Amino acid sequence: ENGRLDETLSYVVWANGRVGELTSSRYRLIRPADQKASPNFVVSEMIAKSSRPFTEGQFIKDCFIKVSEILCPDKKKLFEGISLSANTVASRITELASNSHQQLVEAAREFEAFSVALDQSTGVTDTAYCAVFIRGVDKNLTIVEELLDLLPLKGTTTGRDVFGELETCIENSRLPWDKLVSVATDGAPAMCSENVGVVGLLKAKLSTVGVPDTFAAIHCILHQEALCGKSLKMKEVMD
Repeated sequence: ENGRLDETLSYVVWANGRVGELTSSRYRLIRPADQKASPNFVVSEMIAKSSRPFTEGQFIKDCFIKVSEILCPDKKKLFEGISLSANTVASRITELASNSHQQLVEAAREFEAFSVALDQSTGVTDTAYCAVFIRGVDKNLTIVEELLDLLPLKGTTTGRDVFGELETCIENSRLPWDKLVSVATDGAPAMCSENVGVVGLLKAKLSTVGVPDTFAAIHCILHQEALCGKSLKMKEVMD
């Protein structure tokens, strides 16, 4: 279970890096006032940002203790009291992620319009994931662009499967459907089909909630460039 959590959160960090740094760089993370608990969050955040295994927390603690024996022997017990086990690091990263996500949800309430981008990939355990990125703008023209969620797709990965997870994600984030203006996908049939693809199902969903037909579907330019580069064999340019 810890291995699966480690992989999932590492994938979150990787995906979020594609649109910027971790959300903690944009939103103020809430950490406890307890001096012994705060180092847990600081180190765990650094481990997550560097996509390192959670088990390295204990190694970092051992390094702290060895250094304290040289620089400040009288403070050694303080370092020994810091818990950085793999379970603790996983728990702290989960808390930080939940805190960042909650602040993003609160900021999304002020959006005048927003769009989503979907990127599907497969993890090292052959589990398919769909990363959902959101870009929104409020009445002050402040633009927010973040990773909204990472959706595990267990079993099949059809357009209906992806749309079902996306629908749940949007509703759980309390985003109004009438503010959704566009979606960007990789152009796969499961994404773009007008009947059973995510785009077609999104249009059907918007029509049922009374949203005017102003929704735009966009084929991600990065995927087009990659496909073009393979066809033209312009390796020296694309690399």
